[in-house]
Amino acid sequence: MLVVKNGQATGLTVGRLHGIHSVVRYPMEGLTGTSREIVIMQRDAESGRFSALGDSGSAILDGRGRLAGMLTAGAGSQKGLDLTYATPAYWIIERMKKAGSNPNISPRFPNIDQGLGTV
Repeated sequence: MLVVKNGQATGLTVGRLHGIHSVVRYPMEGLTGTSREIVIMQRDAESGRFSALGDSGSAILDGRGRLAGMLTAGAGSQKGLDLTYATPAYWIIERMKKAGSNPNISPRFPNIDQGLGTV
């Protein structure tokens, strides 16, 4: 699925969300935190990277303008395989509801929501 984002560092870019989840480890003051993130790859070999340092927090949208996730991290280089990690929108919405908020957005992606392609 093609997705877009408009980041502070890289501006408007197009990438491919593959419905794959990845376990990402974040070092936090002597501990290691983990999260399950969705993976976005560059659109093709010629398109360059989807994100760069400074794009964190950007909304990632599908072709219909629905929220797919929030950009959190990246890996790789512009010359090789470039990966962007994003917190899935459904997880953000679930956490907001648990905190007492009632968000009014509709980010359903059947393959991701059903856990297909997860690690």
